[in-house]
Amino acid sequence: MTSTVTTAAKRSAKRIKRVVRPATTAAAPATKDAAKVQTLAQRHARFPGLKRCIKQDARMFAAGRGERHQFTSKADLAGQVLRLAWTSDAFLAFELYRVKAYLQAKGVPVVPRVAHRLAMTIGQVCIGDAVIIEPGVYLPHGQVVIDGQTQIGANATIRPWVTIAPRPREQLGPTIGRGAELGTGCQIIGPVTIGPRALVGANAAVTTNVPAKATAVGVPAHNLDPKATRDTPKTPPAPAAPDPATIAQLAAQEATTVIIAAADDAIREHRPYDAIALLNAANRRHRDPALERALVRIRHEAAKLADRDTEPGPWPPTLPDPFPDLAGIPEITPDQLTSDVMGGAMLHHGAIIVRDFLPPTITDTLRHDIDLAFEACDTGRELGMSGTLPSHLAPHFAPFNPPAPYSMDTGERGWVRSANGVLLADSPHALFDVAEAYTAAGVRELLAGYLGAMPAISLNKSTLRRAAGAEPSWHQDGAFLGDDVHTINIWLSLSHCGEGTDTIGMDLVPRRIDELLETGTHGSWFPNSVGPELAAQYCVDAPLVTPRFAPGDIIIFDDRFLHRTGVGEQYTETRYAIESWFFDPAAFPTEYTPLLF
Repeated sequence: MTSTVTTAAKRSAKRIKRVVRPATTAAAPATKDAAKVQTLAQRHARFPGLKRCIKQDARMFAAGRGERHQFTSKADLAGQVLRLAWTSDAFLAFELYRVKAYLQAKGVPVVPRVAHRLAMTIGQVCIGDAVIIEPGVYLPHGQVVIDGQTQIGANATIRPWVTIAPRPREQLGPTIGRGAELGTGCQIIGPVTIGPRALVGANAAVTTNVPAKATAVGVPAHNLDPKATRDTPKTPPAPAAPDPATIAQLAAQEATTVIIAAADDAIREHRPYDAIALLNAANRRHRDPALERALVRIRHEAAKLADRDTEPGPWPPTLPDPFPDLAGIPEITPDQLTSDVMGGAMLHHGAIIVRDFLPPTITDTLRHDIDLAFEACDTGRELGMSGTLPSHLAPHFAPFNPPAPYSMDTGERGWVRSANGVLLADSPHALFDVAEAYTAAGVRELLAGYLGAMPAISLNKSTLRRAAGAEPSWHQDGAFLGDDVHTINIWLSLSHCGEGTDTIGMDLVPRRIDELLETGTHGSWFPNSVGPELAAQYCVDAPLVTPRFAPGDIIIFDDRFLHRTGVGEQYTETRYAIESWFFDPAAFPTEYTPLLF
């Protein structure tokens, strides 16, 4: 990745040198020009990628216009991009800026200036060469000026007649946080910071920092939210312990509805971790299906709040190799596991295996949870919409249907079941047990140390698995998740499986692969899978391995890891496993439903 950035910077520097006149007088101007060239080259090298930008911009523009913004295929995406370019001058002009920035990063001469002129002509969008804009920004009507060394975060909205620029004779411009909204006619001048989810009112003149989630209005702008602070922590605070006396009193009254109402109040007061802790504590005292169902909903509401509190940091992190003398996937014990060891192993070896991560008492419970979840799911499918599950199965299958704009249709659930799975969050009882086991094992803190934020799981990608066979295909999960997410997967084995057993395991390519490989080619079975011929090329220097797992072992990897379900006629027994994908809530797949862990 470093070499790629360096190459892009050199190309951009060469291109800029061709248009900057060499100084003919004193040495100081020459030094100043050289510094400007180097700064522009470095900023051009940080361009996030044209395909990624167009995809996320199209989603933001479609959502902002109240149109369908979940694209079903590459062809659908291409069609929607063309439609938006035809119907929205602002979108077309903004994507011309993206083309300009992309070509500048590649060192292409002349054409970037043409794209810049077209953007100004079509949508009155004037964006300077040193500006960096993350993927997924919405300009409802164009007519904006953005200049200087300015940075704008994803999911921001910039309304017409907005000016974002440095002070006169200066270069350093504003920093606009993720999800900020800039009202019509506002001016943001100088090296100020607009915090994540902040709102700048129409015609405001901002010359000082605006805290996260605050509202700034007036000339000069002032903050309307006295509760907002100027410190936006990168990582949300650890969950606060609820008042034991309060829990005891509510539990004694057997007032489940009161406990749930208290959790809802905590959500309304923007205390997501307190809401989850309250329901967890009550359910530990007395297991209650109503509390467990409420926990799923509250985790979703909490995740929507959590992604407002942080901005994702640089990705992936830069970590040394904790196993420099090892070729292949390292194996450790739980006492050796830290965020840096886990991250360094993934970034240099592709994955890490942790033996005996959970004890047998826990794994036996989770296997039983899976059996009940599958029985309840299949019974529910047989009964149909009008049926009611028997009382002993009802806690184990209660499909969660999130509110708009999130969705989960029966077709997707049916596909998961046909692939020998049940969604973890559709079994509130199992989700509670998994969360308790992982919390006791320190998973939340482990992942937060690597992600830079308290993790969320996905309704769509966390799955209870029970399979005796499969139709395996090589894949990297980044092909499904997108290339702009921050994620880690924990795959928990609940069976003796893999090499030397009669139960299917996992075939792994034991190496780090930084890029997403081409899918749908080289003999692949599915559009998003990697063909076996291409996978074989990556096994030349790192031969395929099929590790043996015992109940309680885990393997941790990210969205670039190449793997598949094990293949072999010798595998005849049923394998139990739980797969949980964890994300930074502020860098979460837009098509998926988040649940704060």
